[in-house]
Amino acid sequence: MKKNKKVYTICIASMMAALSIILDILSVRTDSSKITLYSLPLLLSGFLFGPWVGLLSGLASGLISQIILYGFSVTTPIWIIAPMLWGFLSGILFHKAFKKREKLWVISLVVIITSISATLVNTLAIYLDGLIFNYPTPYVITQLGIRILTSLGLSIAYITLIYSILPSIKPLTDSSTHNAS
Repeated sequence: MKKNKKVYTICIASMMAALSIILDILSVRTDSSKITLYSLPLLLSGFLFGPWVGLLSGLASGLISQIILYGFSVTTPIWIIAPMLWGFLSGILFHKAFKKREKLWVISLVVIITSISATLVNTLAIYLDGLIFNYPTPYVITQLGIRILTSLGLSIAYITLIYSILPSIKPLTDSSTHNAS
């Protein structure tokens, strides 16, 4: 039965990573940020299965999305850290720091901390890209405010969605609902 649970978890985490990739491809991109729900499946991976499954979902999603959308460069590993943070931080904060309490304030705090962390890592990647590819540094720095505001705005959508659907999808992690008879 334990083997079935691992296979089941891998399948759900893989579907979350695939959904994240699709949502990333469908993102609306601006000069300074992107408007997307690509992080929602990664957050859910962390909320449902914990930090390590969330981290692996983020790694798969980040690597594949990065290569599909931008190719590989010296900063690709840094760009991949942000999706990994979405899954890992949401999992570690929700499971360890807040003991799986499905309160609105807990979900809000987890999403906001994770969102700001991922935004800062992506901003670092933009800054390093700017140094390597000669982007104007003042431009990169001035975009940070816009990126954080966009991130916080998207956090409201993530919080609303997670708070409303988490109770419904929580049974996905209940071993009695997916063990073979």
